[in-house]
Amino acid sequence: MARGGAGALSQLSAAALLAMAAVASAQEEAGPEPVAPAITEMTFSKGSPLGNQRLALTGSGFTTNFHDGANTVEIGNDAKGWATCRVVEGACTVDCGSANRIVCDTEQVPDSWLPDDGDLANVDTGPLDVRVNVCRGGCDGGAPDMVEVRTGPFEFTSARNSPSNPTLLGVEPRHLSADMGISLTGSREFHHLF
Repeated sequence: MARGGAGALSQLSAAALLAMAAVASAQEEAGPEPVAPAITEMTFSKGSPLGNQRLALTGSGFTTNFHDGANTVEIGNDAKGWATCRVVEGACTVDCGSANRIVCDTEQVPDSWLPDDGDLANVDTGPLDVRVNVCRGGCDGGAPDMVEVRTGPFEFTSARNSPSNPTLLGVEPRHLSADMGISLTGSREFHHLF
């Protein structure tokens, strides 16, 4: 009976070894665990509430499967809501994204963020978060596995009376011919000759 028990034990050990080998083989086929996303740098911390500002986020762990919306970027916070920053990775030829970089264009702030007068030029949001959602699986289906990372602060600043925004004050001359130049002057050392 002792011999039968030893045989059964050795069969169990062999089965356990086979199961462990199958698990190890499956892990090797699946590849290494993806790097957790992190953001180390943001090109701008302020922008116009009108949108159309290109924002680049540098870091690590972003997905490189750009064509199915696997990286999404939003600006805002949980209390105020979120404004979209449209990811341009994979659709551009210069300044595109990678596993270490996401590039997006800000969109106009939501109407709910407008002041009582409804004027976009008077929007001043204060500090906001920049939120990146990175898809880790099921990106083309209904239940994607998303990982979120945030950075900040970012502000949509008022276009009026802001010390950081240049203001056009003058154009010279008022009438032009084909061989003339034009001079633009304004605040914050705004001065261009064309």
